[in-house]
Amino acid sequence: MVGIFGGSFDPIHNGHLEVAFQVRDRLNLKIFFALTKQNPLKERALLSYEERFHLLNLAIKEHYNFYALKEEYIYAIDLVKKIKKDFNLNKIYFITGLDSFLSLKKWKNYKELLKETNFIICSRGKKENKEVFLNFLKDLNINSYKILDDFYTKYNPQNEKIIYLKIPYLEISSTLIKNYIKHSFDLYPYLPEKVYKYLKIKIERGKLHV
Repeated sequence: MVGIFGGSFDPIHNGHLEVAFQVRDRLNLKIFFALTKQNPLKERALLSYEERFHLLNLAIKEHYNFYALKEEYIYAIDLVKKIKKDFNLNKIYFITGLDSFLSLKKWKNYKELLKETNFIICSRGKKENKEVFLNFLKDLNINSYKILDDFYTKYNPQNEKIIYLKIPYLEISSTLIKNYIKHSFDLYPYLPEKVYKYLKIKIERGKLHV
């Protein structure tokens, strides 16, 4: 089965990879990294679309069952439909974080999206997160779900509408990366090595500005 991990990946960082590793290794899914060309909710991109795609490929090419896709989409429903059509898939999982999932009712055609795809909800594992998640499922009238409430359990999905996956907490974000660039902090602990080397050269040449 396939998990869709969409994002701007500006740039891709170790937090993104940790999510992907957890989903791949514990749920036995292939991971499709779907790079967005634009996101109307975010500020101007740090890197061009082509650079982000290049770095995405650098970061994942040595890892099995990771694939990079160029997808010109804004809304999740459009991405899901396109990938299902392009790859002739009847069933896929859409990977997202808990905070994002809790805003699902604000997403374009969210009821249709719930029919088109299953979800993997990656949570940092606080007790209150699970309680909020369960209450939200009740509000959506969703009864088909599986909770993996530790960092180790492996599970083969059985077509549950929602899988809650507790993952280790890595406090890394694209915003953190950009602020570290702005303040000339070392990015090495937060980026895949090849991505780090690429950005380090751009910074040293004065070609990367926040």
